[in-house]
Amino acid sequence: MKILIADDEELVRSSLEGILKKVGGFEVDFAFDGEEALKKIGANFYDAAILDLVMPKLDGYAALTRIREIHPDLPVIFITGKATEAKKIKESITHHNLNGFIEKPFSPEGVLDVISKAARINRK
Repeated sequence: MKILIADDEELVRSSLEGILKKVGGFEVDFAFDGEEALKKIGANFYDAAILDLVMPKLDGYAALTRIREIHPDLPVIFITGKATEAKKIKESITHHNLNGFIEKPFSPEGVLDVISKAARINRK
């Protein structure tokens, strides 16, 4: 399974990479902002994408909207450190087919659980 991680923070990218590669056995790729994420999703195959809500150029919401135009069935998961975003995230789950979210700080078990659920949703 190949997962795109789009986050502008190196620490978050490397933490997720460690969890996904070493614990989950996934292949990972990276984007540093929303625009780069869209380019990579347009040019490569991914089983899921993890998007930070707050990124340069295109935030997670704008990137999700554009991803749905290109790949309506790609599992997309938001990552956020802002508890205040919960209402908007719930709206995205309903209106933009968001497959889940990860809150910072995160645990390996929590990340793998969200990825597992997103993958099952995509297979239905």
